[in-house]
Amino acid sequence: MGIALALLAIPCLAFSFPPHDVSFLAIVGLSLLCGCSMLINRPLYAAGLGLVVGLAVGFVLIGFGADSSAYANMTAIFGGVGLALGVTCWLVSWSHRRLSSLQCWLFIPCAAVAVEFGSLHLIPVSLALTQHNGHLAMSVAPVTGAWGITWFMWLGASSLALGVLAKPKWLLIVGALIVLGSLLGSKTASRDVDGSVVVAAVQAPDPYSARDETAKLSDGVEFVVWPEQMIAEDDNIVSETARKYHKYIAASFEVKADKGKPYNSARLYGPDGSKLLETCKVHRFGQEVLLYQEGICAPPVDVGKGICVGVPICYDLVYPDVARKLVRAGANILLTPNSDPDAPGFAFHRIHLALVALRAAENSVPIVWSEINGLATIFDSRGLAVAQGPENEVTSITASVAPGRTRTLYTRFGDWFASMCLVPTVVMIALGLRRSRG
Repeated sequence: MGIALALLAIPCLAFSFPPHDVSFLAIVGLSLLCGCSMLINRPLYAAGLGLVVGLAVGFVLIGFGADSSAYANMTAIFGGVGLALGVTCWLVSWSHRRLSSLQCWLFIPCAAVAVEFGSLHLIPVSLALTQHNGHLAMSVAPVTGAWGITWFMWLGASSLALGVLAKPKWLLIVGALIVLGSLLGSKTASRDVDGSVVVAAVQAPDPYSARDETAKLSDGVEFVVWPEQMIAEDDNIVSETARKYHKYIAASFEVKADKGKPYNSARLYGPDGSKLLETCKVHRFGQEVLLYQEGICAPPVDVGKGICVGVPICYDLVYPDVARKLVRAGANILLTPNSDPDAPGFAFHRIHLALVALRAAENSVPIVWSEINGLATIFDSRGLAVAQGPENEVTSITASVAPGRTRTLYTRFGDWFASMCLVPTVVMIALGLRRSRG
């Protein structure tokens, strides 16, 4: 029975991830995993099933016909998902044997958040990305960050599992209401009509194509982002383009270091061609760990007219810290050079974009997201995609956005909710261990 529930969880979770985005299925899938773990009396066995489910979800999303690099990236990303699911399933199985139903009900969502919080030190995982298209869930992000969304998802999952397998049965009502909220909370918010800054994200495979696309932009476009193309540091193409068309342009460069490997960097050039900012990628992905050294994200730069620009790079927005620090330092718009690995259906692009939407909502800041081969996107300060480029086409997209106006609770206090979840997690574990010794 336990294995059957785990198998059913795979398609539910797979269809909750981008590009399918059937958000309520994430809670259903997690409830099946909870039930599976509760029925299995061996926590390590439950952990193994959770790991397998996470990896299987990745294979379902990628499908057949991908090249070896896509499967390698899938294994890295969904291996992290599987590891987080596995550890959480271990804790679910353990707690169901050692704690009361109500204690278990409160323990599971807190423990799941604690596991995701811990994953920041390995491969960052956030199942909250499955809820990026729901305005009810995204309204939680400015207060608690993505952690609060994860907590509600697992609260719904534990409610359904415990309501079916144990008592009290009113937990079924709680679980059903959370699933219903996810189902009905589709994003219906209208576009921000107060947009006062016209921005553009260029979608091009090389800097020469990016230059040509920039030349096509109207004079009203003020800020432009080129993809993560690793331009040579002594190449003046960005500076010359910024000066010729009188625009602010953010683009990526490979910059030599005084010692060791070079940096994956980005620069912001002003309308006069001057360099206003140079920053470095903080979080490296895959082979970047071998090719580049870890850098420091430069503080944002005030360009006048109430606009302060931060420039995070690609993978930096998978983690919550870089965007939060930039906005805390004054940034009210983020320009992000990016390049995601190829995969069937642009699977990695879409997963990455869901996380970027969370960063925009968490900090109430618009994000302009460039891309090399497709799905360049502009997000408003609510995490709503207001413009997106097509797949496999050289183009540029534009939109009017409003600079972030206020610092959210999450921006001010960071991962406070995740830290608070650690307390009941540790207390319940200590209580369970005490009972087992008694």
